[in-house]
Amino acid sequence: MKKIIINSWEYEIIYNNYDLPKLIVKPDPSKNILAPTTLSKYYSLNHNNINAFFNNSFYVAQPDNFNDLFDFNLFAIDFSSFDFEDIERMFPAYNKQKALDLFNKDPKEHLNSIKELAYKKWIEKFGILCLTESINNYLMWAHYSDNAGFLVEFDYSKFPPNSLGPFPINYVLKKHKLNLRKINVLLGFFMESLTKKQIWDYENEYRFFFYPPNKKSVFQVTGRFSNDEFNFEKQERFISYPKEAIVKVILGFNFFGNALERLEEYQYRVNLQDNKSSMKIYLLNKLIKDEVTVELIGQNMDKYELIPIPIKITPINGTVFEIKEYRDQI
Repeated sequence: MKKIIINSWEYEIIYNNYDLPKLIVKPDPSKNILAPTTLSKYYSLNHNNINAFFNNSFYVAQPDNFNDLFDFNLFAIDFSSFDFEDIERMFPAYNKQKALDLFNKDPKEHLNSIKELAYKKWIEKFGILCLTESINNYLMWAHYSDNAGFLVEFDYSKFPPNSLGPFPINYVLKKHKLNLRKINVLLGFFMESLTKKQIWDYENEYRFFFYPPNKKSVFQVTGRFSNDEFNFEKQERFISYPKEAIVKVILGFNFFGNALERLEEYQYRVNLQDNKSSMKIYLLNKLIKDEVTVELIGQNMDKYELIPIPIKITPINGTVFEIKEYRDQI
C-alpha cells in the first residue's frame, strides 16, 4: 500500500522512473496547517555550529541520534508478521537460498536482522533537517541555545534540490507500533519519522529529508548502525545552501552576556572577553560582512513574551562592537 491515513493525516508515496520517490503529506484538514514561507533553526554556541554557519551548511541528522528517545525508534517498527515472500519483495537482489535457510532456522531473529538492515539503508540514504516556524519560543531558546546562541531563519525555497519537504510533524497523544506488512516499508519509515508525541507540539516542527547530492553515494552513519566497514562512497552529513537562503539571524537574549556598556537608551558597546568570545566575534564579523539582517531577543515584561528587536552591529576593534536597537520597528 502506497497511501495510508493515520489520525486523519494522509501519507502517500509516488514513484517515478527518474528520481527518488515523492512524498505527499496531507495534514488533518481540521488542523488548518499551512507551511509558512520561512522556517528557522536554533543553534547553541559551539564550534561545529559556528563553522557550519560560516560555511553555509547544515547538518542533516540520522534519526537514532535524536534527543527524543521515541522519535523514529527502531522498536516502533513491527516486522513480526512478515513472511519470506515479504523479504523477497523488499530485497529482490538478496541471495534467495541463503535467506531462506536463515529464515527457516530462526524466523524471528532473521526478521529482526532484516528490519535492522532496512533501517540502516534508510538512515544512510536520508538525512533529516529539523526546522521550526517559531522564532520566539522561550522553551526552545532555553533548550536549544541556552538563551545565548542564535537562530537562523531560512527561505527554504532556495534550498538545494536534493531534498523532500517541508513536512509538518504529526503530534499525537499516543504512538503505536507500525506493522509494515500492509504498508510500503519506505512510506512507513517516512511516517514514523514525521510522528511525535504531543508533549513536543510547542516546537511547531517541520522536517526536510535530504539525500546525498551524488545519488551513487550514501551518508556516513555512526554508532550502532555504522557503515564504516562498507567499501563504497560515503559523504559527511553536511548539506550546503546558498547564502541567499538566509532571511535573518536572531541572537539570543544572553548572547552578549554582561559585556554591555550603555551609551544611550537603546545603544551600547560590548567588549567580548568571555570564554566563547572568539566564536561570537567570528559570527558577528560574518553577519556584518554578508550584510545579514540581524535581530536580538528582548523581553516584553507586560506580556511575559520574547520579542525580536532589529539591531545594527558596528565593529570598533577586534573585540569591541557597538549595538543599536531599533525598537520603533517592533
